[in-house]
Amino acid sequence: MNTSTSGAKAPPAQKVPFLVKLGYSFGTFGESIAYNLFYVYFLLFLTAVVGLDPAIAGTISLVAIVWDGITDPLVGYLSDNSRNRAGRRRPFILRFCAPLAAVLVLLFTVFPDLSGPAQVFYFLLMNVLFWTMFTLVDVPYIALGGELSDDGNERTQIRTMATMWNFVGFVVVAAGTVPLVVSLADPVGYPGEKAFADPGAWGKVVIAFGLLVLVAFLVAHVATRGRETTVPQKDSATRAGFIGDYLSVMRIREFHPLIGFNVISQIGGYMLTALAVHYFIYHMGASESQISTIFLVYGIIVVAISPLIGGAANRFGKKPVLIACNAINVLIFLYFWQAGFNFTNVYLSTAGIGLYFGSFYILAIAATYDIAELDKVRRNDRESRQGIIFAFFSFMMKIGVGLGMFFSGLLLKATGFDPTAAQQSERALWGLHLGFTLIPAILFLLGIAILSRYPISRARQVQIDDEVKMLDAAG
Repeated sequence: MNTSTSGAKAPPAQKVPFLVKLGYSFGTFGESIAYNLFYVYFLLFLTAVVGLDPAIAGTISLVAIVWDGITDPLVGYLSDNSRNRAGRRRPFILRFCAPLAAVLVLLFTVFPDLSGPAQVFYFLLMNVLFWTMFTLVDVPYIALGGELSDDGNERTQIRTMATMWNFVGFVVVAAGTVPLVVSLADPVGYPGEKAFADPGAWGKVVIAFGLLVLVAFLVAHVATRGRETTVPQKDSATRAGFIGDYLSVMRIREFHPLIGFNVISQIGGYMLTALAVHYFIYHMGASESQISTIFLVYGIIVVAISPLIGGAANRFGKKPVLIACNAINVLIFLYFWQAGFNFTNVYLSTAGIGLYFGSFYILAIAATYDIAELDKVRRNDRESRQGIIFAFFSFMMKIGVGLGMFFSGLLLKATGFDPTAAQQSERALWGLHLGFTLIPAILFLLGIAILSRYPISRARQVQIDDEVKMLDAAG
């Protein structure tokens, strides 16, 4: 039901103070440290430090990703339907941020007395616990960002600041973990190149990271005190239930192009992510320090361009800026398909990847906030389903992530990539080049075609914001 009335004027919006935006967005620094430590180093940790067979280590990681996808919809539903007097989002953050930090430490802890099946079970269990705790914090945290303001521009500003902190966390993990581990390693037990495999050094580094995760989410919790909107809870008889709510969300037609873009573009994005280190080592002959520098530059680029992306979206709308960023990315990787990479132009590729991920994490997620506001207006209901909407978006995003990693593995196998060989065959190198340039470019182009059907323009977003303000004022 549309609540707008001819001639009616929305009440003026209350601006969110800068320190609230800054404090809330700092939580993303902790979020980023937690999941990037897993995605960048966990598989390597299991093989190089723990000594597990790569196939077993890969299976443990796959189970974790699948479990994470399963828990997203459940936590979104629980958060939306929470009856906690303190709110539907912040209590989750406060209650589970310490367990998240603790399990992160345990995930990277080696117990000498554990070996064989017991050790495999331990890391499998820690994986499941880690992603459970992460989801219990992260889904309500992201949903809270969409409910701090009724103004679409402010929601984009919040996502912009959060994305900047996200990539600061990425730089800390990607560029800082190895030097810290090596510097703290036992020089007697783990001399020289063996320093990276010292489990004691890993334990110290991850404790520091766990504390950063805890502090970041506590800062977000404190900063948003009194900012979470509370609405009267429905009687249980009027609730649609878990299945009903998700079926209802899936029927929001404006959501469909965003979901399609989400899945297709994430396949392309995570093919780039999965193949990047392989490409740098085997195609370019990059050293560890050169790879660290590439990642560092990548993180700096995303932090630098995030305000530009957010500012452009607030002026022109999310859809045209998302399309423009992806179109530039397509052109960059089509160029590299023909020209190839060297240690000078490789940084242009990091700019392309940064444009995709920066625009995605700012604008695609901010667009889910707009979908949640539209959903409120359609249902004539002050109670937002932001948790369910973001959880479904996140679930589909992880399908894209999983498919991107899966297709990367298929491509490597099909073209004869041999992880034990110091020098790859011409066919394997061609496969790497194909997967790191042309295939992602085609996927991003397909994503643009799907996103072009997204109907919420800048003007429509302003209209929805006004309708939500009137709905809330009438409550």
